[in-house]
Amino acid sequence: MKTIKILLSKIDFDDNSYNFSPEAADTLPPDLEQSLTKFGILHPPILQEKPTGLYAIISGQKRILFARDRCKSASCLCLVIPQKMAILSAWEIALEERIQKGPLTPIEKAIFFQKVLETCTIEEAAALFLPPMGQPAQTFSIKQMLPLAQLEEPIQQALQEGTLDHKAARMLCDLSFRNRLALFDIISNLRLSVGYQKKCINICKELEMRSGEAILTILSKPAFQEIIDSDANLPQKATNLMKYLSDLASPRLAEAKKEFNRFINTVELPRGALLTPSPSFETNELTLTLKFKDQETFLKYWDGNKGLYSKK
Repeated sequence: MKTIKILLSKIDFDDNSYNFSPEAADTLPPDLEQSLTKFGILHPPILQEKPTGLYAIISGQKRILFARDRCKSASCLCLVIPQKMAILSAWEIALEERIQKGPLTPIEKAIFFQKVLETCTIEEAAALFLPPMGQPAQTFSIKQMLPLAQLEEPIQQALQEGTLDHKAARMLCDLSFRNRLALFDIISNLRLSVGYQKKCINICKELEMRSGEAILTILSKPAFQEIIDSDANLPQKATNLMKYLSDLASPRLAEAKKEFNRFINTVELPRGALLTPSPSFETNELTLTLKFKDQETFLKYWDGNKGLYSKK
């Protein structure tokens, strides 16, 4: 590589061949913006010569755009790799540059391999690029990643930001466009936790299979909209949503819970007492829990009532 001052007009900003991030190029992380403003470009961008005489960006697009748009610079000092360099070697450089910033996100890995596989076999890609990512050179890992690269832009962005779990995203890949976006809209707007994301998708898929109704239809029911439009805060809405979906998925269990609550309301339990059924109402057993503020209080109760309890 050679260090050369390149005219920014010679850089092909429309060539995204080596870009594997769904982030907008002109979106600067606060720490990078602060560094560039204070010190300028300390680490030269890396470019590759093109047959047209222009240059493709391998890394450092945000730094170059900062120089062009914020500093109004006409040129920038860059590291340039020759046009004749093997494309896989160029990809190795691009990956190494990105790894220096930290681990790749799931969506970055997916886009990376989607592009790399245009120039080599999946076996070659696994052997060459998975170990630097800290993963075994196994092709099935790449096959798991690739569907993420086909997801819609808002979903990819959520993956990049970490608000959507990569396992939940892979589950969304199996759904139709409309159902996928309907579920993602709920996950995004209610900021569902990782556990809730996967549970919500699983329940909706089960309901679709059982009822024959599309997930979009299920999520459009009036009862569901009441939860979304309520004055509750986001955590409360998320909890209410999951209860609603769970009740739809297990109507018998939901009815058993209602019947048990009606029964509880007819029983005058002492203060601090809790009556609970068996898990999932598998048996008719009930468990009574009594709370005492200290040992002395318990002994007073026990002295007067221990005859009620059998040792068996």
